[in-house]
Amino acid sequence: MRRFLVLLGLLLAAVWLVKHPVLPTLGQGLSGENKLILAFRESKARFEDYTINGWARVNRKFMTFAEMEELAWQAARVFPYREGNLRLDKQEDTGFRSLRLAGKLGEKTELEIWIQSMAGVKTRIGQEETGQEAETYAVITIKELGDLDKLSQDRLTVDAAFKRIASSAKVSEVVAGWLPQLVDQQQGREIVASIFKELDGKKIEGYEEGAVVSWTGYSNELKDNLRLGNRVVNLNVAVRTVPGEQRSYLVIGTPLITTEY
Repeated sequence: MRRFLVLLGLLLAAVWLVKHPVLPTLGQGLSGENKLILAFRESKARFEDYTINGWARVNRKFMTFAEMEELAWQAARVFPYREGNLRLDKQEDTGFRSLRLAGKLGEKTELEIWIQSMAGVKTRIGQEETGQEAETYAVITIKELGDLDKLSQDRLTVDAAFKRIASSAKVSEVVAGWLPQLVDQQQGREIVASIFKELDGKKIEGYEEGAVVSWTGYSNELKDNLRLGNRVVNLNVAVRTVPGEQRSYLVIGTPLITTEY
């Protein structure tokens, strides 16, 4: 009898779910990038561009240009570039080498890969030797001016590029757009607050002066984070008004805004 009641209960529950399906809440089941896109679109701002920027220490060596070039191409091979679209530049100074591989992945997509290597500087004081070790760093940046929906895939590609050349990387994402009207400080504050609400973010600190409103905080909806002193942040939202242009700019960054605004 008990088994029958359990089966009957399951059957009734299944029928209820068919008639009353459980609908996902806004953003439920989405990646951090897609939640960022959703929050941006809820603001009604017009998309301008996004930037994905990451850096990593590759090793503790002062590398030759040949080694650096191989490293840059190793990272570049995960991106869909056309032969001849990427250009290589090199610079050298005492104890420092810099290599830049950059170009267009498409009409509105730009890629930039920097490899920078520094020689170690050793100083001997008595019996002790101190100083800076040799190090090589990589910086990878994608800027997209056309399609906001590519953000999630581009982030995966940047992560894949770093996995080819480094054990870990720090990556930021910044989405920028504009509103076709001037907003005052109170309106800017409301826009920033609404985006924090969309991302279930908690404000940690803010800057509000003149034409700029900028909040920094933390959201469990976003995977990246950065420690600032004894605080951990991963959400930065800013609104800036430009009177001469008769428009206002909106920028959302995780973990911080790393571009000019």
